Amino acid sequence: PKHGSRLRNLALGVMTAAGIQPWVLAEPLAHDFYVGIDVLQNQVGYTFFFGTGGRYTQVEFGEFFQRRRMAEAINPSELRAKLDTGLRAALAVKAPLRSIVVHRDGRWWPKEDQALRSAIAELKRSGILAPDCRVAVVEVRKSHLPVRLFTKRGTAWENPMPGSCWVLNPSTAILTTTGKPGAWDNQGRTASALLLELVHQSGQFSIEEIARDAYWLTHLNWNAPEIEISLPVTIRWNDDLLRYALMQADDENTQEGDEAA
Repeated sequence: PKHGSRLRNLALGVMTAAGIQPWVLAEPLAHDFYVGIDVLQNQVGYTFFFGTGGRYTQVEFGEFFQRRRMAEAINPSELRAKLDTGLRAALAVKAPLRSIVVHRDGRWWPKEDQALRSAIAELKRSGILAPDCRVAVVEVRKSHLPVRLFTKRGTAWENPMPGSCWVLNPSTAILTTTGKPGAWDNQGRTASALLLELVHQSGQFSIEEIARDAYWLTHLNWNAPEIEISLPVTIRWNDDLLRYALMQADDENTQEGDEAA
């Protein structure tokens, strides 16, 4: 079984590297268009996810972000341009665009909020988006207050089922995406959780639906399906692609240095 798992993962890795999507989600998402935004060492990544069951994805890299007092605030004009690119790509394949959700890894800054409002307003004026298109921004935090979810079996506390969600208020929820029910492991660790916070909304959104979609989006781990991932792919794919891009840049810089020497 161990070797069979490796062969399956290898085959899927080759397929996905060739641009083949081996499956889509059978369960419909509550919203039509997702974009994940992440920053790693000054590089910005955008992952667009749209179409029935996540049939289409598109990746864009941005320029260096503006660093002020360690703030990872993305350049507003670039953010507007990337959102325009992703939404037009969805329109080109006739994907529905009734509701848009942005997953921001980390903080959503005021300038980014202004850029989003400006981009959406212009897309509505140009007819790319319908006037009643709803838009939300969700901060996805991997590191937050040390809060964990548990379930009780008799007198014992155990890890919860993956996908368990605790709604703190109409805009905030804690979501467990990995682990398995049962007692704590030998090291006393519990299932980690994500903090999802709705920080912008144009139109009405349900934090329960947002959390459910975030959980479904952890199940598109194409190249290693037997390995759980804790993050929705809107964030996970960005992390992987940004790290790969930085590794490539480091290799090129090393080669240039060797040639210069």
